[in-house]
Amino acid sequence: MTTIPKTANKAGLVATAVSTAADTATAAAEILRQLTGQQAFIIYFAGAAHDQALLAGQLAAGQPGVPMIGCSTAGEVSTGTGFLAGSVVAFAFGPEAVSRAAVGMCAPLSTEAGHAGDTLRSLAAQMAVDVRDLDPAKYLGLVLPDGLSLKEEILMDALGDAAPDLIVVGGSAGDDLQFKTTYVTANGQVHSNGAALALLEMRVPFVISKSTHFRPTGMTFVATKVDEANRTVYEFDGQPAQEAYAKAVGSTPEALDTALMAAHPIGLVIGDDPFVRSLQRKGPDGSLVFFSNVLEGSIVSLLEPGDMAATTVAALDDLEATLGTVAGLLAFTCILRWVEAGTCGTTQAMYTEVTRRGIPMVGFNTYGEQYLGHINQTVTFLAVGTPQP
Repeated sequence: MTTIPKTANKAGLVATAVSTAADTATAAAEILRQLTGQQAFIIYFAGAAHDQALLAGQLAAGQPGVPMIGCSTAGEVSTGTGFLAGSVVAFAFGPEAVSRAAVGMCAPLSTEAGHAGDTLRSLAAQMAVDVRDLDPAKYLGLVLPDGLSLKEEILMDALGDAAPDLIVVGGSAGDDLQFKTTYVTANGQVHSNGAALALLEMRVPFVISKSTHFRPTGMTFVATKVDEANRTVYEFDGQPAQEAYAKAVGSTPEALDTALMAAHPIGLVIGDDPFVRSLQRKGPDGSLVFFSNVLEGSIVSLLEPGDMAATTVAALDDLEATLGTVAGLLAFTCILRWVEAGTCGTTQAMYTEVTRRGIPMVGFNTYGEQYLGHINQTVTFLAVGTPQP
């Protein structure tokens, strides 16, 4: 039996549930036992080793009529436990937090990512509202795309075109760094090449926060040869990408590994704010493959790490300053933050503050985060407040 953190519930607003059971049926039963009472919407994240179809079916059957989305992960996070592996974590919005919710699936992403706006329009129509009239202070979008689709940029552009003012946040599904198959679910429907979408009408204030500990080094590259569809850079500044990048980080192409590349991503810098493009792997032809698209001809900056734990704490401070009381948190955190955190000893320290503050939180390690596009190596928080007088 999984121990439930004492911070797990804020009655009527949000509830969290955690199961570390390796058996999928047992994990589903534990999650359902913890999510008592009436719920308005549920989002869950499950370790890749779980039977995703069985889990989705049992959770949907156990919460009949409750809109629900979920996905497979590259690790999970929870208040009181920090990082987990192979678990199931869930976050439920109660009727005091969400008045209405609608969910749907955009699939297959290989052909339909550019039509994701149609899915969003359908969800808005279920609420009898025009998608272009959605008040961003009242409505919230959540998205969980297939993390291996390479279609997140197209997906987010389509959602932005359909509802320019709506904030859509989420994370790309993972599969424990196997890079074989990821799964997303909506109301029990499971897809390996789709995006689960949810539209929520909120009763309480909410805030989205993007936190990264990376900063520009002052060194820049021009991406001079790129296969944008496959997120592959062949040349920086007219040189083979691996050679140019390795020289910049004081290494050699042969010595580049996951940990080194996680510590030194590149980014598109807007003002002082870097939007990170993380390196996934080396190509066999001297190229570099990324988790986000790098446009040919774009100028990108080499980034260096700061204090991951300190920037995470600062993000939490800002959320509490804005909302007053944070009733619950959803955390979408890049898998490469976990890789980097393990090498610098801050794996658990990043979430110590969440537990200390008693904030119910769950989240997962993603293959990229969705917020104002598709980004990497951030933690993106959705913070839910309390009812206003």
